[in-house]
Amino acid sequence: MRIPRREWLPAITVGLLVFTVAVGPADKCKETVPCGENIQCSGGTGPPNPPSGNPQAPPPATTSHYISSTSSGAMYNLGWDAAQNGEKGIIVLDFGQPWVSGGAYGTNLFDDPPTFVTLAQIRNLAVQFAAGYYDSSQTVLFQIGPVTIAIGTSNDQGSSGLSDSDYYQQGSQWAAMVKDAWSDVQGSEIAAAITSVNAGIDIEMDFNTPARTRAWVDGYDDYVGRRLYYNYGTASGCWTEGTNASDNGPCNDDWTQEDVWYVSYGQPSAFPLPEIYLNDGANAKQWQQLSLYGYLHHGGRMVIKGAMTQLGACQTVGCHPDEDNTPAQGWSQLYFWLRSDDRAWQNTLDWSTDITWE
Repeated sequence: MRIPRREWLPAITVGLLVFTVAVGPADKCKETVPCGENIQCSGGTGPPNPPSGNPQAPPPATTSHYISSTSSGAMYNLGWDAAQNGEKGIIVLDFGQPWVSGGAYGTNLFDDPPTFVTLAQIRNLAVQFAAGYYDSSQTVLFQIGPVTIAIGTSNDQGSSGLSDSDYYQQGSQWAAMVKDAWSDVQGSEIAAAITSVNAGIDIEMDFNTPARTRAWVDGYDDYVGRRLYYNYGTASGCWTEGTNASDNGPCNDDWTQEDVWYVSYGQPSAFPLPEIYLNDGANAKQWQQLSLYGYLHHGGRMVIKGAMTQLGACQTVGCHPDEDNTPAQGWSQLYFWLRSDDRAWQNTLDWSTDITWE
């Protein structure tokens, strides 16, 4: 029997919103992974020496969402349902394509035709989700959390006509909005259920040029007080094997391994949360090779936070039959391949999330 929902909160004014994530600037350890216990120091780049088993089981998957509505009630209800389902980990709220309208920065949502929403509206909608999660968490008998909300966009140029400088400003203003959203959450009872509020961006090679995408990333990271951000995008066309200390391997649409590394991990605030959609494991291999690229070219592997799949979206609107990994499959592929080379080795892979349509 469904528990009656509390009435959703009215839209919160922009000056009040805040989601807290990490304390202070988003720093991280960019360490070289040493050879040691349970690490095979073969110097290889793929298998041949995969671990004999997975010491970590796949974590329960959360549900992330492509947002197509400006309804505060709908966002509140999504948060309510997430808590009722006992979801913990990361939840991405993807608000779509960067856009500027009448001098205001924001995004176009995933409805048809797309609705433009300002950054202030996005902030309010994300906080409504957090409020719904908190209120719902007070009605369940099991322990909830920890939960990180990632307020997401993309590098999709489309017909926006945005310039490099527009993307820099978009990144900077996105950082300010996410910081304010975290403050709204942190300054209220909602913080008891929401561990942090960070940013996310779906970076894909065929969406935009490396230069414009780097501009967004630079604008985001240059903002004082910015939160962490997660790249939940692709590495399309990047190498699945053969990464070495001499070459900067090519990816699709004039991207390179260096470009993908830079926007995913090269900035202090950046972490990868890659799409692992392909059933054959190729996506996982690409990200293992990018982590190896970091080791060989920048002195340390990536710290990849988890895997994103799209089974829910496939079941809702359809997708290519080779791109419907379950959350457990996508996570396991990535975990296996990261542990196939000591230089990209991760003992833990924190998160699994599956994205669907709101």
